[in-house]
Amino acid sequence: MKPNTLRLLIVILSAVLVVLLTLALGMNPSTDAPDTSGSSQTAAPSGTQSVPSSSQPQSSPPSSSSVPATSTPPATTQPTGDYIGNLYTREQLEAMESQSTGYGAGKEVDSKNRPTYAISLDKKYEKYDAHFICPDDGKIYLTYNFTYEHEGLVQKTLNILKEKDVQCVIFIDKSFAQTYPHMVQQILDDGHILANHCTTHPDLPTLSIDEIVDQIMDIHNYIKDTYNYEMKFFRPPSGYFSEQVWAIAQSLGYRSYNWSFTYLDWDTDNQPAPSETLEKMVNALHSGAIYQLHAISSANAGALPDFIDAVRANGFEFALLP
Repeated sequence: MKPNTLRLLIVILSAVLVVLLTLALGMNPSTDAPDTSGSSQTAAPSGTQSVPSSSQPQSSPPSSSSVPATSTPPATTQPTGDYIGNLYTREQLEAMESQSTGYGAGKEVDSKNRPTYAISLDKKYEKYDAHFICPDDGKIYLTYNFTYEHEGLVQKTLNILKEKDVQCVIFIDKSFAQTYPHMVQQILDDGHILANHCTTHPDLPTLSIDEIVDQIMDIHNYIKDTYNYEMKFFRPPSGYFSEQVWAIAQSLGYRSYNWSFTYLDWDTDNQPAPSETLEKMVNALHSGAIYQLHAISSANAGALPDFIDAVRANGFEFALLP
């Protein structure tokens, strides 16, 4: 074979070998080649705010093997059954203490003349928004229970309060509202707070849950429909209470108040002299006092003007229940 022919053959074989090697490499792409499958995500630019978790789509949860055991929240038990009002279910209310408890503030007082029993009960039941005394704030909170007129004394009481420019909280039952609409309207016109004292005057804790609800809501709806006024304060008749009563009232949207001062003033046949009543009321003065009085008392009506003056002279001021 001639030398030139040999060289040409070598060149041709070399070219063929290069082509074959190139084809072989094309069938076996490098593992370093870019992934064009589209499965990877481009990192967000620095400084970009992330979308709140509550509004962004939720990604698939991580596998259970990658989640620490302590990251799983404990299971929560939700109340079961129907709700009575907005806060408690019937099941929860039925489990509460329901025995009727009578109430009096007692004679024991602290260094500021504040009844200690009222203070302790206020702390015990404040979780149900039920109160027996107000904070030590230099104010006196005057409240009345109106259930019926007697010898013009209720009207006289309203007139004195207006003359002395004192507003108070007046708890009424449905019978009073229906019998004396003109006085109900005067209560509202004079800036007093109209409050719920039940439809009739029962010992509430002796009733069923549904009966307690009816006692509170029947007069509530009557006042709302008749006067376009929504009552927000509640006092159980005679002050008889239970944990269940306070919880029902709270669940129905009410703040409850008993008192830190009262006395036997409702017996119209056994009235003390106004001077005796005045002394009793003044001696009991204490910051944050809630006075409960009955307007059918001739002694209260007789003592009221001087009591108002004495409260102010002793550095206190009247206020509406908070």
